[in-house]
Amino acid sequence: MPSPELSKKLQDIVFLGGIFTPGQIEMIQRESKGVIQNAADALQKSLIEGLAVTYPGKVSVVNLPYISAYPVAFNKATFPATTETIFSDVEVRGVGFIVLRYVKPFSRALSAFLGLRKASSAAPIVVVYAAHLPFRWGAAAYRMTTPKARICLVLPDFPEFMGEGGWLYNIAKSIESRIFYGIARSIDCFVVLTAAMAERMEQHRRSPACASC
Repeated sequence: MPSPELSKKLQDIVFLGGIFTPGQIEMIQRESKGVIQNAADALQKSLIEGLAVTYPGKVSVVNLPYISAYPVAFNKATFPATTETIFSDVEVRGVGFIVLRYVKPFSRALSAFLGLRKASSAAPIVVVYAAHLPFRWGAAAYRMTTPKARICLVLPDFPEFMGEGGWLYNIAKSIESRIFYGIARSIDCFVVLTAAMAERMEQHRRSPACASC
């Protein structure tokens, strides 16, 4: 265990992600009508547990679960807030948001920003999970209000390769990709899964990308 003096000197780590907490997982399974993101949930929890075990400073989570939109694939128009603890001492601040289709992305971005504002009184290291546009907006807005904060993006895949759809969907993904690479210039570092992903990121910006296979 690190000494209290050492912990006070280190920046907090705030993980911005979308896990299924013990108190909400049954509700998510019950109310979901589409695909449930179990693989993303498992990967995020592994990352959080790894940080909690290895990092001597404080680790907490700002959480907005990855769920589908109301009314097509989720039965509720709003998702409730919660505060829970996982892995013994990691506080999860679950922020509520509107699940209504088309409103949902903007609500998630605002809730992510407000959750980060409340998560740490100092300037933390914000670890953002995935190329999820609302989270990137929320983190970018937070960075503008807290310039000393540092942003690290965990990138399991690039936005242009996430999901499939028709021509309208493809146009939307193309726009999202352009926004992603624009925002990427303000991100301090990346964690990617392969060396090829690291090389792709280096082509678009100059900050380091750490490949972890």
